[in-house]
Amino acid sequence: MLQYKVLSPIAIPVGTLVGLTDEMALPRIHNLLEQVAGVYAARTALSFKAGQEIGLDAGTAKALASLLQSLDEPVDVVAPAVVIEQVKVADPVKVKKNAKK
Repeated sequence: MLQYKVLSPIAIPVGTLVGLTDEMALPRIHNLLEQVAGVYAARTALSFKAGQEIGLDAGTAKALASLLQSLDEPVDVVAPAVVIEQVKVADPVKVKKNAKK
């Protein structure tokens, strides 16, 4: 289970395993089923505000990737000009030839 910071309000679906601190679990305890210490299964949809830190498995986090920031991996910040330079425009002639094959 990896740690993530919530960037925008999210709802975690029923049955999802989520890692929570005791402080975060206590107000939600009626909606949680503890699996192991600090890891809970959601009995109902759980809501989290921006800025909160939660644990999720990689599959769940991937589905919510645009709303989460990983705290376990370094974050690469790329300047927009660099991104624009890296974008390659497809050659329409090559694309058309490959489509016919």
